[in-house]
Amino acid sequence: MVTVPTVAPLTKEQYAVKLFERWGIGKKGKDNGVLILVSPQERVWKIETGYGLEGVLPDIIASEIGRKVMVPYFKKGEFGKGLLAGTWVVASRIAKEYNVTLDVKGKPQSLPPVSSSPGRSILSTILTLLFFIFIFGTRMGLFGFLFLGRPGYWGGGHAGTGGFGGGFGGFGGGFSGGGGAGGSW
Repeated sequence: MVTVPTVAPLTKEQYAVKLFERWGIGKKGKDNGVLILVSPQERVWKIETGYGLEGVLPDIIASEIGRKVMVPYFKKGEFGKGLLAGTWVVASRIAKEYNVTLDVKGKPQSLPPVSSSPGRSILSTILTLLFFIFIFGTRMGLFGFLFLGRPGYWGGGHAGTGGFGGGFGGFGGGFSGGGGAGGSW
């Protein structure tokens, strides 16, 4: 979990990915980390998942955790309670996946239900895929993004890392790919 006064000049998504990678969140080779980012001043949140947890915390579930669990607290100015509740739900889903039992001492009193329907997750994945095909297809020609050697959006390189250059050492993981969800309140 991290709270920051501002994510500017980046978007919450860019800030979360850069921080996730700089800190090396997750186990190396498994990329099973999660970052919960909140900027109370800007009223934005982001749950960033590592590649290794995208099956456990698909984007639609991360979105529900943010919207249904954390944001109601944030709207009341109860950031600690919102972060605790969101973290608990995230940790519970991961624990269930890995057959781990969590100590219930820190569990929040009441938590809204979060969907666990694989059907919604599959539908979300299909819609996301169609969205990317449309976006990249219009930029490079239909399915052009699948051929990385082809000129267009994927051509060229990336230089500079802004304020997140260097290395923290962190946990050794650090690859997220931008999975998860975010929003505002």
